[in-house]
Amino acid sequence: KMLSKDEVLELYINRTFFGASTYGIDGASRTYFGKPASQLTLAEAALLASLPKAPSRMALNHNMVGALARQRLVLENMRQEGWITAEEMETAVADTPRLSPTALGNDGDMGYALDYATTEVLKLVGPNSPDLMVRLTIDPRLQLAGGQVLRQVVGTTGAAAGASQGALVAMSSDGAIRTMVGGLDYSQSVFNRAVQARRQPGSSFKPFVYAAALEKGVMPTDVRVDGPVKFGDWAPENYGGGYRGAVTVETALMLSINTVAVKLAQEAGGPAIGELAKRFGLTTIPSNPNLSIALGAYEVPLIEMVSGFQVFQLGGNRVTPYMVDEIKTVGGAPVYQHLTASPVPAYDVARASMMVKMMKKVISGGTGTRANFGRPAAGKTGTSQNWRDAWFIGFTPDYVAGVWVGNDDEKPMNKVTGGIVSAEIWRRFMMVAHENLPARDFDWLLPDPVPEMEADPRNAFYEELSGDFAATARDAQAALPDAPVETKTPDKPADDIPF
Repeated sequence: KMLSKDEVLELYINRTFFGASTYGIDGASRTYFGKPASQLTLAEAALLASLPKAPSRMALNHNMVGALARQRLVLENMRQEGWITAEEMETAVADTPRLSPTALGNDGDMGYALDYATTEVLKLVGPNSPDLMVRLTIDPRLQLAGGQVLRQVVGTTGAAAGASQGALVAMSSDGAIRTMVGGLDYSQSVFNRAVQARRQPGSSFKPFVYAAALEKGVMPTDVRVDGPVKFGDWAPENYGGGYRGAVTVETALMLSINTVAVKLAQEAGGPAIGELAKRFGLTTIPSNPNLSIALGAYEVPLIEMVSGFQVFQLGGNRVTPYMVDEIKTVGGAPVYQHLTASPVPAYDVARASMMVKMMKKVISGGTGTRANFGRPAAGKTGTSQNWRDAWFIGFTPDYVAGVWVGNDDEKPMNKVTGGIVSAEIWRRFMMVAHENLPARDFDWLLPDPVPEMEADPRNAFYEELSGDFAATARDAQAALPDAPVETKTPDKPADDIPF
């Protein structure tokens, strides 16, 4: 009663679904053709007008043939009504619209990001707001690349390895989320594995344990013995078995040695690790985790792991991840503008420098060599118990990105580690992300040795001990006062072993 027919039509076409996770005529025009609706040609406008009757089935990036058939019906009706001439109709029929490059990808690649952004917008403006224009931090080119790489690798190498799903998150150095792909196909599953899923990170959690140990005075050059250990009923072993004897802390991280990580966790203490995790933005880690935290036994979401690694990227500073950059009314009135706050100090820059240097060696010569793409980069692999989850999280000065690969039903993969499928996905994505960027190193790194840091006095003992380690790892471990010699190893680490 209050609105004219034209006003009702305006409301309808500005809100109705056009397929490809797009609502409204202007959004459809930008999604499919990369331009506002005011610039549509007759052929393009008639093609979009054909979509509301069956938007999912006729989505232009899935069924252009069917949509073109309906477009001709629209054009014919327009000619019969006298809105266009026969010549204009013939010209429009001959002018087959071309889709923008981003529209050619899987529409689900943007679906995960749009779902997440919708939730964030509602937190900012509430559920009963008027129609809004929202600008996101997502980079369409990288979003498309992330989805394509994820499907390509999981569909080939991953399938052979028993993996059926994956997720990827990437942020620029200011915390802006540039890519969020929560699964292989949004149309099949809207569950966002980058945000909603919580999985064991395995050894990709070790950098946080090492970071806590460094705060207790441990240095990268300090030596620890890689040998049999047992805590209560839990006797953690290294991947593949075997022991290396006396190794530096740096080498232990580079090669992801489990026994040393557990020893460092014990030295740092559960409260210190829990407190550091909180500072780094990890909300699912308890304040006093059990010793199994050393091997990543607590479940975390991918987005928090990526944000936590960004603290290392930024020299110990933390920024909050964000996707919503700006909100306006359809009339252009400002509603919200993201203002990047000053980074919050979360970790000492000197120790952050040591951590980044150690993590760079993970890629240059450790478990993450498959992630090497010829630029300065640091990261860590991770594999959860029984090969259920494979992770790789890493960063350059420009981007931090994380990849998870596994199965929704937690079915074990075929002994897949984070250094295989996940590292390959990370490498391919980062190559695209850095295509037009100059290669550069972390300009804030401090020179070695870091001043005012004292070496661990136990080094001399361990170095002397390493000369006799060739006899057996058991003899070396027996010389340590804090860890009795045991060889029995349970099938899985206990969750209730206290420090």
